[in-house]
Amino acid sequence: MNKLVLLFSFFFVFSLVAENKVSEDQKNWHKRYVKQKNIPKLEETKINTDKEPDLNEGFVDLYNKKDLTGWTPKGGTC
Repeated sequence: MNKLVLLFSFFFVFSLVAENKVSEDQKNWHKRYVKQKNIPKLEETKINTDKEPDLNEGFVDLYNKKDLTGWTPKGGTC
């Protein structure tokens, strides 16, 4: 148990120290691409800007919260 706590503590402290730093094995890549002119702006990289749909309308529960009535096994037995 103590070894596990020690291990988690090490990774926690290491993550705090290493935060926002480029790792040694990525430094060459970082030097090469950090000044790239065609890097998109963060606000341009958002894929989905649509609001979340209202799931209260037209939504049908697949599970009745009691049993698997209406369900059929496919590709095996259960």
